Amino acid sequence: MRTLYIKRKKFLEWYFDNDMTEEIGETVRYNLIHSGNFKITDNDILDGVVYIPTEFVINQDLLTKKELEDEELDFSIPSEYKFKGDEI
Repeated sequence: MRTLYIKRKKFLEWYFDNDMTEEIGETVRYNLIHSGNFKITDNDILDGVVYIPTEFVINQDLLTKKELEDEELDFSIPSEYKFKGDEI
C-alpha cells in the first residue's frame, strides 16, 4: 500500500472553495439537532472526499501515469493519506 502525503493547507482551501460549505452546514445542523454536538477534524474531511486533485500530493512519484494525466487521485487504489506541511 502506498502512503501519499497531502498538502494540508492547499487541500482545505480547495475543499472549502468547492461548495463544500453547504454539505458541512447540513452535517452540523443534523448533528446539533439530533445529538446536541458536532466535531470534525481535517482528517475527517479528507476521509470523506471521493477525489482530490493530484497537485496536493507531495510525493507525486508514487502516482500512476493515469492519475497524473487525469490530475485526480484514483481512490480505488489502496492508499493511506496523511497530511504533511502546514501542521497545526
